[in-house]
Amino acid sequence: MTFKTQANKTQANFEPLVPLLEQGMRWRSLPSTAQNALQTRLTELTQAHCCEIAFCPQNPQDITGQVPQWLKLLETAATIFHRHPRLKALFRPSLRPQTLVTAWRLWIPWAIHLCQLREKFSGSRPLIQGVLGVQGTGKTTLGIVMEILAAALGRSLLNLSIDDFYLTYAQRQTLRQQDPRLIWRGPPGTHDIDLALQTLDQLARGHTAVPQFDKSLHGGQGDSAAPKPVESVDILWLEGWLVGCAPLDDAAFDGPLPLPIVTEGDRQFARDCNERLGAYSPLWRRLDQWAVLAPKDYRWSKRWRLQAEASRVAAGGKGLSVAEIGDFVDYFWRALHPDLFVTPWLTNGGACEGDSPNCVVEILGDRSVGQIQTPSQLPK
Repeated sequence: MTFKTQANKTQANFEPLVPLLEQGMRWRSLPSTAQNALQTRLTELTQAHCCEIAFCPQNPQDITGQVPQWLKLLETAATIFHRHPRLKALFRPSLRPQTLVTAWRLWIPWAIHLCQLREKFSGSRPLIQGVLGVQGTGKTTLGIVMEILAAALGRSLLNLSIDDFYLTYAQRQTLRQQDPRLIWRGPPGTHDIDLALQTLDQLARGHTAVPQFDKSLHGGQGDSAAPKPVESVDILWLEGWLVGCAPLDDAAFDGPLPLPIVTEGDRQFARDCNERLGAYSPLWRRLDQWAVLAPKDYRWSKRWRLQAEASRVAAGGKGLSVAEIGDFVDYFWRALHPDLFVTPWLTNGGACEGDSPNCVVEILGDRSVGQIQTPSQLPK
């Protein structure tokens, strides 16, 4: 997949969409003449910028046929978005235009794409969409959005994180005795891959109880919690900071490496984590599709984590100090550095090992969406 980062002109390109989408959230309450005018204008703008919209048809006639479905879905989901405790903040005045543009460019067409793919499946096995993203890129929020949209389209979507498959606290303590470098959960080797594969097998049979992980237990070290019962699942959304990452050739660690990989010990830790990724390959092979949420500058992840901690403290919760956050994020970067495993999908056409993603989304410093690349936009 080819993908080039450019100066962010997308928000300006889509500014004319904002007042139209405001109307679109109450589309069916408009007079028929206003409905027709709105649909026509949205169709024109979508056709003009189809290369900047996820999974957008390139044929103008196909776009004309899809816009009414997109409008109907926007209106149906809008009320739920506004009331949802994790999403309503996205619709406050300062973020509302950005959110509406993201909904039209990414959320709505992606949800429809997933549901259309699921229709081609036979039996009860869910479609599995993997999502890779560093801390702060909005993986969890996007999963909530897709669950709401899938339900509006008559499909059930289950959100799971790779975090749900962490080894138990006791198992990780034993692992830490074997390798004292594994001071926190997160790096390759701290997940129960067999449990993840068993869960997918059970979901394919139509019902199961999926694992959950409570990060608040054992003073923040976390431990397995009671499984969550689920029934029919049409789409499984599996997200995480290493989802889909394949081991690089060992030679990738021979030359200069990005900060904070400084010492020879850091280099060896990076090599060892890269090698441990091989154990995840059976799980990644179960993914029907795989997407990447990639910040234009991976260092923003640390700033986003600081903002999240500040919000948690302001709400009366406990948060990490600035120094603790720095150490925590650096630890993840030493394990699987974004410059090695994520950024290449943006900067040089995806010179990473493993299968290419079906969607690459550039995340900008204000967490808005920059460039989007999906197979429908690739030259044939």
